[in-house]
Amino acid sequence: MVQTVRQQSGAIASFNKAVVVDRLAKTWSGKILGSTLRRIADGESYKVRSTIDDPAILPEIEAAVGSIACDKS
Repeated sequence: MVQTVRQQSGAIASFNKAVVVDRLAKTWSGKILGSTLRRIADGESYKVRSTIDDPAILPEIEAAVGSIACDKS
């Protein structure tokens, strides 16, 4: 997947690692909580928004991200 993005979009748009999760954190209106996911990936603290559809998803995502070494290199 990383190589495909690098080839089709270029090195600027590419990423180093990908984590596949069963579900994504979404608001009631269906928007994905990108900033919260970014904070989880960066190992930063985050706030559980009141508009999140299912707050139980966040620990699942944290566990999936924690299963690989996410660094900023």
